[in-house]
Amino acid sequence: MLSKGKKETSPDKIETLIGKDTQLEGTIHCKGSVRIDGNLKGKVCSKGDVIIGDSGCIEGDIKARNIIISGLVKGKVHAEGRVEFASTGKLLGDMTAKKLIIDEGAVFDGNCIMESKEVLDQNLDQSPGHSFNKKGK
Repeated sequence: MLSKGKKETSPDKIETLIGKDTQLEGTIHCKGSVRIDGNLKGKVCSKGDVIIGDSGCIEGDIKARNIIISGLVKGKVHAEGRVEFASTGKLLGDMTAKKLIIDEGAVFDGNCIMESKEVLDQNLDQSPGHSFNKKGK
C-alpha cells in the first residue's frame, strides 16, 4: 500500500545510480547519496555521499558530504567530511576536505586544502599580529 505521507531522504542511502553505459550532461542536486558508474559532464551537489565507481567519469565539480573516487574526476571537489581515493581513482583538479584517504596507485594532480575548524582557529590565534581572537579583542 502506498503511503500519502512524505518520506524523509536519508543521506546514507544511495538513492541515485547512474549506470555504466549512461551519459549525462547537466547538474545533479540530491539529498541522498549518489553513485556514478557512467559519464557525467556537469556538477554534482549532494547532502549525502558521492561515489564514483571504477567506470565512472565526471567532468565537472562535486560538492558532497563525503566523496569516494574509484574512477576519473576532472574538476574541483569539495567534501564536508572526507575524500577517499581507491587505487583506481584519479582526480585532476583541486580538492577541499577535512579528511583525506589515498590508496596506493591513486592519482591526484591538483591542490588540496584540509579544513578543520579547530586547526584553523588555533592557527589564527597563534598568528603574529593577528587582530582577532575568540573573545573578540
